[in-house]
Amino acid sequence: MGMMQKVAMKKIAKMSPQEQQKLMAEAFKPENRNKLLSAMEQMKKSGQITEEQYRMAKQKMGM
Repeated sequence: MGMMQKVAMKKIAKMSPQEQQKLMAEAFKPENRNKLLSAMEQMKKSGQITEEQYRMAKQKMGM
């Protein structure tokens, strides 16, 4: 995990449960979900993530 990811994880961990839910609801709006999926597909094509990681991420997102 890179430095920015660690900082983001710490910030999310310090948030209240209500703030976390609000953040996740915003992140998983349909238009944002589509952007996230296309970014993951590009990462898979470039070899940054494996097919297994791609499938696991989609499963965790409920797709």
